Amino acid sequence: MVAKAGSAPAEVLDICRFHHERYDGGGYPDRLSGRKIPYVARVAAICDVYEALTTIRPYKPAFSQAEAINTMMNSSGHFDQNLLSAFVSKMVISGTLH
Repeated sequence: MVAKAGSAPAEVLDICRFHHERYDGGGYPDRLSGRKIPYVARVAAICDVYEALTTIRPYKPAFSQAEAINTMMNSSGHFDQNLLSAFVSKMVISGTLH
């Protein structure tokens, strides 16, 4: 849908298409793995899951920041661990992590 609109940057299209890919190849739509997943999509996947975990949903309460990060760090194969570590480090350094 976004691609058909014709004006979205390539990075936006990569995020839309590939943010559900898993670093271990277990995601969708193309079962890409590792660095075959575009960088921006690997970053977006981390942000997407963190936001989903820390937000109240009709089917679950919000996780604390620590619970969300612990869950993500223990999600073997789901994320690029270097990017996830950088995400967590940035939160600690910036004082965003409570």
